[in-house]
Amino acid sequence: MGSRLIWRAAGALLSVVFTFIGVASATAAMAAESVAAQESAAADLTLLKRILAQIGAYPVVHADFLQTRTSALLSAPALTRGSLVFVRERGVVWQVRSPQAQGYVYGRQRSARLDADGNVLSLDTQPSGVTQQINEWANAFMHGDTSGLASQFSVAVTGTVNRWQIVLTPSQPQIAQVMRRLTLNGDTVVRGVTLETRRGESVRWQFEKVRTGEALDSNEQRLLRTVE
Repeated sequence: MGSRLIWRAAGALLSVVFTFIGVASATAAMAAESVAAQESAAADLTLLKRILAQIGAYPVVHADFLQTRTSALLSAPALTRGSLVFVRERGVVWQVRSPQAQGYVYGRQRSARLDADGNVLSLDTQPSGVTQQINEWANAFMHGDTSGLASQFSVAVTGTVNRWQIVLTPSQPQIAQVMRRLTLNGDTVVRGVTLETRRGESVRWQFEKVRTGEALDSNEQRLLRTVE
């Protein structure tokens, strides 16, 4: 999975992570299920709704991040540090500080790559089929449309509302060709996301210094306007 696709997936997936994580329950009440299975599914759905009430309440989220990428092609894990800002209905800005300063901005339909000074190097208005599918999935979540998600992902939730884990496993072929599993964990906010690819790579984002009450500065406003 190339680095550009990882950042594209991260941009779309973080829109999902910070905005709305849903599950379609259309298959949870199949007649063939046992009573115990139905009760378990209902408990999971209740927990998930409580989690959503916490992490879906913030229209703007700032955080620092540590990305750890492991692969059979790497002699050691590759570490990337930086910061991000997520804005509901607008997009995600990733500012990489090390090992090489650069940036990425992901809107709902467009994305931009930035240089070390925040200037736009390139603007992508035609995402690939895979990334378009991810964007469509993200947009569905952002609007609370869970009608088709049961046919695209299986969802498992464990823990408590104060310490939880959600695992999304794609069943939609186009996404499943690239992504094996997405695991999220957190408390009142998302603390970590792990993306496992079909190539055997693993990319983990750990979020630190998460802030939910800060307003956008002028530079963040400018960057988000470039992908609108």
